Amino acid sequence: MTATSARSEPLWAVHAWLVAVAASLLVAAHAAWRLRVLYLVPAGASALAAVAVAAGVVFGLAVARALSPHRGDVVPWPLLATALAVLASSFVPFVAFDAGTWASTAAAVCLLVTSGALTTAGLVTARAVGHDAATLGLVRFVLRPSRVPGALLGVLLVEMLLARAGFLRSGAVVAALVTACAASYPAVHRLLHATTPRDGRAASVASAVVGTASVVALFAAQRLVPARELLRFPDEIVFATSSDVADYAVVASPGGYELFVDGQLAVSSLDEPRRTAALVAPVLSVAPRAARVLLLHGGLGPVERALLADARVETVTTVSPDATRGALARRIAFLAARTGGALDAARLQPVVAEPLVWLAAHPEERFDVVIADFPWPLGYREGKLYTHHAFVKLAEHLADDGVLVVPAGSAFTARDAFASVVATLASTGLTTAPYHVAVPTVGVASFVVASRRGVDPARLAIPFPGIDVGTDLGRGGRAVVATLHAQTVVTAFDDARARR
Repeated sequence: MTATSARSEPLWAVHAWLVAVAASLLVAAHAAWRLRVLYLVPAGASALAAVAVAAGVVFGLAVARALSPHRGDVVPWPLLATALAVLASSFVPFVAFDAGTWASTAAAVCLLVTSGALTTAGLVTARAVGHDAATLGLVRFVLRPSRVPGALLGVLLVEMLLARAGFLRSGAVVAALVTACAASYPAVHRLLHATTPRDGRAASVASAVVGTASVVALFAAQRLVPARELLRFPDEIVFATSSDVADYAVVASPGGYELFVDGQLAVSSLDEPRRTAALVAPVLSVAPRAARVLLLHGGLGPVERALLADARVETVTTVSPDATRGALARRIAFLAARTGGALDAARLQPVVAEPLVWLAAHPEERFDVVIADFPWPLGYREGKLYTHHAFVKLAEHLADDGVLVVPAGSAFTARDAFASVVATLASTGLTTAPYHVAVPTVGVASFVVASRRGVDPARLAIPFPGIDVGTDLGRGGRAVVATLHAQTVVTAFDDARARR
């Protein structure tokens, strides 16, 4: 081997390592930016995020200055601190999301620590290796036309893969990348100075520990958010939990947060007031009396809040299939802000039971208003709620002049499913009055009001009348009555989804 080749090989390794560090820190900075976008901006804490970043940078500058006399001996430590900070920034906000107002504070602290670690790592690495690498031709190495596009393409590819992997997994991968840079630094130091860093062995052990933690974090991410869930929702999952009854997930959308229950949108920051008003206002407007109200599939708070706002309402009995719904509504900040304290109101009588089972067990109960806030019939578990059997149970619990309302999907996108709901409800002997409301997250949401004495559609106080949703919606659909053994509404809904 010639002297020239012997010299070029270590130089190439040093330059490649420094580029890898720069790319890893850049990706870590993007992870910190995603933390801000996912956990602070939707929570209305943009100012807190800015303060956290500024404080972190100042802290990092101070630490880097304090470490400057040590130069190359301490390079692995801020890198490892950055890896740990990225891991914490990925998992702590997720775990703390249902901690009420403390959730934003936890995210801000993680952002502060990550910003500080990134600043320290960047400055310490630049001071320790940058000058030597520049002297040895780093600029020429990086700016070669064959390398710049490849490096940029590589960074973009890593970013794309990390975005698809989800925030938890991407944090673990980024931590592993930064840890690899820290673990390989002693070799770079030997190439530059022909010596080993004074605490090189300790740094190697620490790198192994942090690397192991990154691998464990990958398995933890799979447990918290299984890979199959990543494509199930339109945006990034920022919190998830499960009970024996249902799966819950919160995603960060452009308009704020959205809560999904078993894959269906339940509460959205963007249009919760509109959807709640669309469900509650029309039925209350035509109810002769509203002293006793039954809410099926309640427990999340917004509908209860809207009902209790009516002075005529004396009691609201909510039947929820899962106690987790109420617990989350009290703890998660964006949900608690929409309940208005309704879940703890004296007029509220919460019941945890499967709705149809509860209806069958309380045949003597009669209500002035029944609101069946059922999930859409995406499967047979939900489809049973839209059958003749279920609607008969609802009708049996109506007072003589009582009024009920059920959601009917969307007559705009699923006409057969809408027509099936109307026909099935009418098969119980009730008189029906469908209506439609524009809801941003749904498009056009359809509902059906029904009673024994009939409902004048002209008297329905349909909210947001300024939006024209069309007068011909629902016409032409196949009106087939759904039964427990032939849940036609589910088939019709599936067909409509397949066509989209």
